[in-house]
Formats: sequence, structure tokens, C-alpha cells
Amino acid sequence: PSAFQMAGGLAIDQLDPTILELFLQYGADPNEQYTSSRQSMRTSGLSKWNLLHMVVENRDLHCAELLLRAGADVDAVKESHYVNERGYNTDSDKTPLHIACHLGDLPMIQNLIRFGANVNAVCRDLENVPKKNYVCYTDDPRSKGYVSPVRNVLVNQTPLHIVLKKKRRNVSAIARALIEAGANINTPYRYGRKSTPVEALCLPGQYTAIFPV
Repeated sequence: PSAFQMAGGLAIDQLDPTILELFLQYGADPNEQYTSSRQSMRTSGLSKWNLLHMVVENRDLHCAELLLRAGADVDAVKESHYVNERGYNTDSDKTPLHIACHLGDLPMIQNLIRFGANVNAVCRDLENVPKKNYVCYTDDPRSKGYVSPVRNVLVNQTPLHIVLKKKRRNVSAIARALIEAGANINTPYRYGRKSTPVEALCLPGQYTAIFPV
């Protein structure tokens, strides 16, 4: 890791943004990318992310503010793409706003929106779903006749979909913040070939309480 990456990690671990602020003041690139690759007998692939993703995951509002003010890309994509011989593949793209919505972190969501986060960005993920009535007579994926125990289902969802599906206590407040920032309530949630309207993601009575008539 670079000196800046080490400083960022230290700021997160010690909950002290001072060293991060110092690096940024002296010209460190807030968009410096972290990468991690894996090439093994069973799994191969690559992950990419930025420090902003890490501080959002850590719910560190102060560090997020420092990075964004220094020019961090508010819509930077955290990527994770791996192929596994047994079929447990990974194909994920998400922005800091998607991460904050997964966590139900309203202050972070509001801050990202304030810095121009795309409230309609689509988060892509691959869900490994166990196959029904699965039968396979070998555990070796390189053997003839091997069948993966899972099927890969592509999931496409916006920040609003993520919030509604999590069904946290502050779902209404977060949903309204996204809608006021321009979230499209007509974009369906997509799970494989299935499309689900936003209204169907809501709890009974929740839709009319959240969405404008």
C-alpha cells in the first residue's frame, strides 16, 4: 500500500482523521485506488475500491467529508469480479451511496447527496442461489459430470430499492431523502428476469406514507 493508503487505514482504525487531513492538505489524491487480486486453483478475479468506500463502510462521516471536500469521486464504483470453479461467482459494482443505504446510515446518505451522489445509480450484484433438488455425484469441479450447486442470479437495484428491502426503522426518512434528491420511483427492482415495482417492496401502508400522491 502507498503512504496515503496507510494513512487512510490508520485514520479509520484509530477514529482519528487528523493524519488523513494532513495528507490531503499536501496534495494526496483522494481517488487513489486500492486493488486486490486472487489467482488460485479454484478462484480468480479482481477487486477495486477507494478510501471513500472504506470510510462509508465504517460510518466515518468526518473522514468522508474530508475526502469529498478534497475532490473524491462521490460516485466512484467499488468493483468485485471473481470466477469460482464451483460456481460461487462474484460480480458486484456499487457506489458509496449504495453502501450507505445498505447500512441505513441517514447522515452519511444526506452528506453524499449534498456532494452530488447519483441517487439513481444501479448497484449490480450476483446472488448465488442453491439449486432445488440438487444432485451431483462428484465434488471435484474438474471432474466430468460436475454440476454447480448454485445458480447465479443477477440483481440490479437502486439506492431506493436497497433501502426499502432492508426495512429498517428509518426507512421512511431515508426514502424521502432519496426521493427529494430525485430518485426515480418508477424504476423496477430486478432479480434475474423478474421485475418488481417499488410499491411491492414496501410494507403494508408504507407506500402512501413515503411517496407523494
